[in-house]
Amino acid sequence: MENYNDESMVVVATYYNQSQANIAKGLLEANGIECFLKDEFINQIFSPFNPAFGGIKLCVLEHNADDARQLLNNPD
Repeated sequence: MENYNDESMVVVATYYNQSQANIAKGLLEANGIECFLKDEFINQIFSPFNPAFGGIKLCVLEHNADDARQLLNNPD
C-alpha cells in the first residue's frame, strides 16, 4: 500500500449496508484503486444505530478520489 503520510484520505461514498460497502470496495480494488472502509466494525457492532455513526465510509487517497467516484457512479 502507498505511503499515506504525505496525502490526505477522502471519503468518496457512505453506506448503511455492509454488503454494499464491500461490493464498492471490491470494485475500486479491482480497478487498481487502493481503499479502506472506515467505521466498518463499529457499524457492525451497533448496526441498529448505523445512521447515528454516519455509516460506513469508503476512503481513498485524495489523488484517486475523482476516479473512484466515477467508477462508483458508472461501474460499467
